[in-house]
Amino acid sequence: MMRERILVEIGKLKGNLKRLWNLLKAESVNRNECLNSVREIDRSLANIINVIKTSIMKRLTEEPEKLILMDALMKALGKTTLLDAVNQGLDNIERFLRPASLTYLISYLENPQTYNDKVVKDALSNFCKDIESRVMVFEMEYGIKDELLLLGEFSSSHPSFTPNWMVATVYLTAMEISVKNELEKRKEEIKKEFKENLQLLLKHLKDEGVKITELEKILPTIFWDLRHKVIHEGYSPSDEELKIIIEYITRLMEKFGI
Repeated sequence: MMRERILVEIGKLKGNLKRLWNLLKAESVNRNECLNSVREIDRSLANIINVIKTSIMKRLTEEPEKLILMDALMKALGKTTLLDAVNQGLDNIERFLRPASLTYLISYLENPQTYNDKVVKDALSNFCKDIESRVMVFEMEYGIKDELLLLGEFSSSHPSFTPNWMVATVYLTAMEISVKNELEKRKEEIKKEFKENLQLLLKHLKDEGVKITELEKILPTIFWDLRHKVIHEGYSPSDEELKIIIEYITRLMEKFGI
């Protein structure tokens, strides 16, 4: 779980770095857009640090006997306590990942009357290079490279395609493929419209003795418009809509035995 969460945050961070580089190409600085991306980068860095801290402290508390033994050993050797050593290590990670220049950069962007575009562009360029090098070292040190990183990066580079849109698209696409596969198993001809395919499969399941609740019969009518908007218009569902999509598709695929 820790690895996956860090991957997503690094992906978001890289996406926002791309946005900053693109914003730097403009003749004048769009300070609001730059500020939004810088703050998102700061948020991702804070989340990465928090995940690391939480994971390390959790592992320590899960093995109290080892913790006591190590602490006693370090004291006997005249060293600092284990907890102090861990905290020092975590502080070093935080200092490495979150450069001091971040605070100054936010101040530059928020005060156009004091800092002109040239100063801001130079600061942004140096900041982006600095963060990119730090992330590269972090990835190499911890062996972090995964497809999840690419998803986070894509979402941050193209804000209109939100994480909710990506999750909904995965579920809806998986549902469509599963429905077609189940119909093919039953030697049914695949219809052009997904709505027809799903209704036909629900009828088969009912005939085969699979219990289809009233809610599961009604919900597909909500799906038609929502599915079309998500897949064909790039609509980002609300958290409540996403919850409906996930819960319904999960139940349906369980009925398929998937």
